[in-house]
Amino acid sequence: MPTPTSTSERELRRHPRTRVTGPVTVGWTDAAGVARISRGRYLDASQSGVSVELRDPLPERAYVNFRCQGLDVAGTGSVRYCCRNKLTFTIGLEFTGGLVLRSQ
Repeated sequence: MPTPTSTSERELRRHPRTRVTGPVTVGWTDAAGVARISRGRYLDASQSGVSVELRDPLPERAYVNFRCQGLDVAGTGSVRYCCRNKLTFTIGLEFTGGLVLRSQ
């Protein structure tokens, strides 16, 4: 039986992730100081962050505002990673400010 050579990614997470999907809106200021908005979908969420899929790349460590429709959650976050897929980018956001529960 093979022995594991490293700790799995799942074991490194501070909080378990839940697979959920729905529309998300993300806003940030780019390197030129221009306010930008991108719409996409969230892929999963945990107590400390959310994974989103957007058509626009975001720089690591950038601060963003976001709103996850369906979860009725809005807040601020920091970009932890940005990975290119074929036509989109998967972006990990770590919550940095208080979350706001938004009622419809």
